[in-house]
Amino acid sequence: MSLPRYLAGNISGSTRGSLAIKFHEQNGLFCGKAIYHDQLFGLTTFTLKGAAKGQDFTFDLKDFKTLAPIKALFGTATVKPAGDSGFFSGNWKTDLGEGNLDLRSESISGFRWLLRNLSSIVWVWSPSIYCLILLVATVLGLLGTLSISYPALLLLLAPAPYILQRYLARIINIFGVRTLGPVQLSAPQAPLTGTLFAALDSFLALYTKVMLAWLLEKDIVSREEFEKKAREIGIGDTESTRHALVAGGCIEQEGEDKGARLRLTRLGKKYGEYCMGH
Repeated sequence: MSLPRYLAGNISGSTRGSLAIKFHEQNGLFCGKAIYHDQLFGLTTFTLKGAAKGQDFTFDLKDFKTLAPIKALFGTATVKPAGDSGFFSGNWKTDLGEGNLDLRSESISGFRWLLRNLSSIVWVWSPSIYCLILLVATVLGLLGTLSISYPALLLLLAPAPYILQRYLARIINIFGVRTLGPVQLSAPQAPLTGTLFAALDSFLALYTKVMLAWLLEKDIVSREEFEKKAREIGIGDTESTRHALVAGGCIEQEGEDKGARLRLTRLGKKYGEYCMGH
């Protein structure tokens, strides 16, 4: 079996966004580079390597590069043809989460992929490029060869919270910085829960936190009610959302299959209140 040279589509589950992959075959293995646009944190790139196993293609994921506050270290993905129309479906899993893949064969010119690849490289290296620009501007300012007005300085510093979010998040977690002048950097946290809540902040996607806020009002619901509410707010993969909350220790499941009931744990209640700012 063989794979199309280019695949594109969507990722859902613990994270949501669009994905484009370029494959090439090497010594019987399928190797590729993926460019992923996360709806919350922007661009992530990673590499894939795997082989065909029957009707399935199984890949190892590694070399993650991202601007997000935390990045995956390793992962796996499995895809298989969904009919004869060039569509592929499957699932993915990393040390941070899991979900589904919906991909299709796509015709992308080599030049278009080159531009997309170059833009991803620039984006991944943007913190270094941005800091270099700030350093050069500072040195030129000290030497008196460059004069920057206050409005221009504000425009120059405006992208910093987004471009440097990963490093700012580390500073906030390490030093416990909560405010910077009039700016609130993060909500106050209960004692001894900062590191755990920070991990849940990174692990749980936005829609998953919305479901947790809903559970905060209900305390215990049936699995059917949970899935109905998840679909109402636009979650396609309700299974991955439920698994993420269970894996994070926010809910516990009583029973199996459709008749199961989902109960909010003590941690889930505390974290839900933390997210709601209570």
